[in-house]
Amino acid sequence: MCEDAVYSDARKIYRAAIDSVLPSGLVRSVLNYDSRCGVLSVQGVKYPLNRNVKVIALGKAVLGMVSAVDDLIGSHITEGVASVPVGSLETARLLFPECVPREGCRIRVYEGAAHNLPDAAAELAARDALSLAERATMGELVIVLVSGGGSALLPCPVEGVSLQEKRLVIESLAKAGATIHELNAFRKSLSNT
Repeated sequence: MCEDAVYSDARKIYRAAIDSVLPSGLVRSVLNYDSRCGVLSVQGVKYPLNRNVKVIALGKAVLGMVSAVDDLIGSHITEGVASVPVGSLETARLLFPECVPREGCRIRVYEGAAHNLPDAAAELAARDALSLAERATMGELVIVLVSGGGSALLPCPVEGVSLQEKRLVIESLAKAGATIHELNAFRKSLSNT
């Protein structure tokens, strides 16, 4: 009987720890939406909303962030782009269904960067995100959601460098033992995003 109570308590503690760091909960702790007056507050700064929100999201944990933002202010989002690692949607559906964006969400989700390397799918997401940002007009709010893994998920190479060349450099450096900081410095220097 005592073992059952200890096991039950351990499960509750574990679940509370997981819940405290879920991306959706963290987003909700920073964004506060007052539907009565249509105002979004972000750490005390107020933004009036009127179907004037665009979202750019990238990283391993952004599906939950996207879902939370969409749940909170989805009616004001006109479009968005999310770039996540290959397999993220399937994993979220199985393990964290609350992190999967709802049907009808206006944020397009791209899965790319297999093995944490830039690929064509991630480049497509990068170009879509860049285009979305360039189309933003005065009076529109662009919300950017970022978690770890973003550098491989928005690989828009600088002019004169192909995605394949960029990938080859990153792979070669990784095989040679480059640190994550060194890899990210090269990614940044070879990228428009």
